[in-house]
Amino acid sequence: MNKAFLRTLFTITCLLQFIFGAEIVTANEKDTLRIITYNIHHANPPSKPGLIDLEAIAAVINQNKPDLVALQEVDVNNRRSGKNLNEAAALGSLTGMHHHFVKAIDYEGGAYGVAILSKWPIQQKDSLILPMAEGSNGEPRVLAIVAVEPKPGKPLVFASTHLDLKEQNRLLQAEAIVKKLSTYSQPVILGGDFNAKPESDVINHFDTYF
Repeated sequence: MNKAFLRTLFTITCLLQFIFGAEIVTANEKDTLRIITYNIHHANPPSKPGLIDLEAIAAVINQNKPDLVALQEVDVNNRRSGKNLNEAAALGSLTGMHHHFVKAIDYEGGAYGVAILSKWPIQQKDSLILPMAEGSNGEPRVLAIVAVEPKPGKPLVFASTHLDLKEQNRLLQAEAIVKKLSTYSQPVILGGDFNAKPESDVINHFDTYF
């Protein structure tokens, strides 16, 4: 079941600053999960510098009625977006979903990283600091992980990440993600902004393992 979940998500999580969605149907149960991965660019429309529009982000999510959302480029309590604005918590409130934020870097007095929204209560939260090649001067990256239970006795693990712009770092990070997610016995779904094309070495590594 892990292969079916992961291969479906890998086909939709490879481009930057767009929203992607998928419906995943398990082979045995015929149950449908609606998944979104969304690089929100700290809720700033790139064509409108300085504007923070969380309501627009939430409207897109609500329109698609997802069960789980992987968010990237999320601000929490920094000057750029608002010292009193936790974007992960605010989007959780605007969508009626549970949230989990993981900081990648300190930024303008607050934090910046990735997050997860879940329709179901989050039973477990986890995270991983992803590696970088020595001297590569890449931006620190992280993996956010939650465990949820869509149906009694049917738990799953959902993860969100944003890989580095440099290929050598992306490959190291993909290897670390595979190692981490392989420790879970539940079905695993990985969403994110991989900064990689479907035919890249990064995606091939994921495909080879899973």
